[in-house]
Amino acid sequence: MAIAVKTPARPAYFNVLPSLTRAAEWMGVAPSSVTRAVDRLGIETLFWGRGRRLDVPGLLDVARALRRFSAEEIAGDLLDYVQATAPEHLAAVQVDIDGYFTSRSRRKASSPEAFIADLHQALPTRYAKQAEEIYRRHALSTQ
Repeated sequence: MAIAVKTPARPAYFNVLPSLTRAAEWMGVAPSSVTRAVDRLGIETLFWGRGRRLDVPGLLDVARALRRFSAEEIAGDLLDYVQATAPEHLAAVQVDIDGYFTSRSRRKASSPEAFIADLHQALPTRYAKQAEEIYRRHALSTQ
């Protein structure tokens, strides 16, 4: 399988984007898991510095696919990292994160079962089960 690689247009900014290895650390998985997710999702990586890097949408799409941590948690890790290493790029990264979540805003669930399906799609499994139990308990008590 060919590796999709794109060349960055803003070199200084791309220095703060995570390598596949750093992304794996944040997600609590092996780097090979991130690589497989990138390949499976068809995400273009950035070849910069000593290896492949993920742009913000790619990073958050991989986080959603691997479902170990929410995309919001991984976005927070990215912001913390940028704040610590290159605060001059914090605003640009925040704009990219906001753009990601705005472009993927979800519609409201049309039924309780659709809402539960959304929970399971958006949250890591351990949290989705807990959220479903809480939701069902609350929904049953208000009927």
